[in-house]
Order: sequence, then structure tokens, then C-alpha cells
Amino acid sequence: RAGQLPGSEMAMTLARHGVRATACSMPSGEISAGDAILNYAADCSADLAVIGAYGQSPLREYIFGGVTSAFLDRMTMPVLISH
Repeated sequence: RAGQLPGSEMAMTLARHGVRATACSMPSGEISAGDAILNYAADCSADLAVIGAYGQSPLREYIFGGVTSAFLDRMTMPVLISH
């Protein structure tokens, strides 16, 4: 149901315009969240990853790491980053 999962409403909107999009939730386990997302996208043969950038300040992300840094350092597919 829309709204139950973050991103599900966006995926439904994209689907109405002919874009195959999936919203899902998954545990990252022992790896970073960024690496888990990249692995999942590769497993699904995704053509594009769309992410929001810097949920924390860029300086804090540089020091402590984060999803944006993981994508910028290890992206294996085209990535659209919105800030």
C-alpha cells in the first residue's frame, strides 16, 4: 500500500509514467548502507540509481562516511544525485 514504505508513492508515480521502479526495505548486515544499496542495484540489473545527497553535512560525511560517499567512491552504474 502506498505510504507504508518510504519511496513507495514515488515508485507508484513513476510506474504511472511507464518507469519500472521499486521501493524496498532490506537489512544491510555487516556492510555499509551504501554498499548494500549498490549490491542490491547490481543484483537487480538496475540501469540507474537515484539518491538524495548528503543527509548530513558534507564535512561530517567526509569524516565519518555515508551513503553519498559510498556512491561517489564505488558507483558501478549511472547515478542521479539530488541535493
